[in-house]
Amino acid sequence: MLEFREIKLKDAEKLKNYLNIDKVIMSDRVFQSLYIWKRHYRIGWCEKDGFLFIRNESLEYNMYYMPLGSGDIKKAVELIYATEKGNPFFIALITDQKREEIQNCLDASAVVFETEEEYDYIYSSSDLIGLTGKKYQSKRNFINRFKVEYDGRWSFEAVDPQKDREEILCFLEKWMKIGNRNAEDFIAEEQAVKTALDNYNELGFLGAKLLLDGKIIAFTLAAKQNDDVMDILIEKADETVGAYQMINNEFARAFCGDVTYINREEDMGIEGLKKAKLSYQPVFLVKKYAAECNRETT
Repeated sequence: MLEFREIKLKDAEKLKNYLNIDKVIMSDRVFQSLYIWKRHYRIGWCEKDGFLFIRNESLEYNMYYMPLGSGDIKKAVELIYATEKGNPFFIALITDQKREEIQNCLDASAVVFETEEEYDYIYSSSDLIGLTGKKYQSKRNFINRFKVEYDGRWSFEAVDPQKDREEILCFLEKWMKIGNRNAEDFIAEEQAVKTALDNYNELGFLGAKLLLDGKIIAFTLAAKQNDDVMDILIEKADETVGAYQMINNEFARAFCGDVTYINREEDMGIEGLKKAKLSYQPVFLVKKYAAECNRETT
């Protein structure tokens, strides 16, 4: 049986060792992301028999992350089955490398499937910093237009988590209203941003804001998964033309020069978001799979 507990700041080093054990780039392996979303998704963790188990209890059925460790993966999966006691559950975030091995550990009724909407988009940091070549012409056009139109009126600055807290939260509220997003989404995102800002230094966040006439029109909160990968956890911009292109490029230039890759996370199955992410020419996508286990059959 697995016994799960809340993620605490003091757990960071132990969890990071497991999360990076196989060197897979994945937004779901970023400790800071787990921490700021833990309340909304009811995320807990457990260490047993050389494996890290993470569980999301926010869905109809419990969702387990693929166990991470160096021991017997079959025994790890058996522990999940034993904990669920015949109830339906999911094992998610299965990597391409482990898909077959995990599938061989499941019972005959389990179904493994791709979760394409959760694929992470991975970019070369040098590409997003330089935006060179024909493939980035449109991005440079947006940026140049912004700089000309707002010459002398814009600035890019690092986030001060205390000084900027209320303005960022007010901006986020306006952003949610502009997109006519539902209240549940706003509450969840607001809580995640509050948690990030309130634990900014302890979690090692890197953040920046784009200002126009002294007011925030875009902001980014990011964290390193490891020394080689920067993960963009949250990025928001208002309807100002060029604001998204500006915050993207300025952040990369200011904070990503020492990493090889930038992870801009998943598209969530939103066609417009997918198109936008593809337009930045990812060097590869991180595939993810899930398994539905103990499922009811007719």
